[in-house]
Amino acid sequence: MPTVRDVVSRFEKRVPKSLSVPKDPIGLHFGDWNQEVKVIMTTLDIRPSVIEEAIAKNVDLIIAHHPPIFRPVALFDLTVPQNKMFQQILKHDIAVYAAHTNLDVVEG
Repeated sequence: MPTVRDVVSRFEKRVPKSLSVPKDPIGLHFGDWNQEVKVIMTTLDIRPSVIEEAIAKNVDLIIAHHPPIFRPVALFDLTVPQNKMFQQILKHDIAVYAAHTNLDVVEG
């Protein structure tokens, strides 16, 4: 079974991280590089509805265009919807990988 590392490695051969602009928070935002991947989902943005769908479909890895975290989370107050969504990502062992400006400029 392929791992997050395997899938991302293949993805980055086509969409290299080196194409991103400086300080663009691309890469693995949530998850374990060694986690097995059976189901992959792609999305433009990480939103609560996307996470609900991922949970319902037993998704192991989400490849998102926009990074879910642009700035460090200062407080992890679970009454904040974004933080509650992050909790669900962690609770359900969903890996989240973001490819932003490198995906914008890749040829093809």
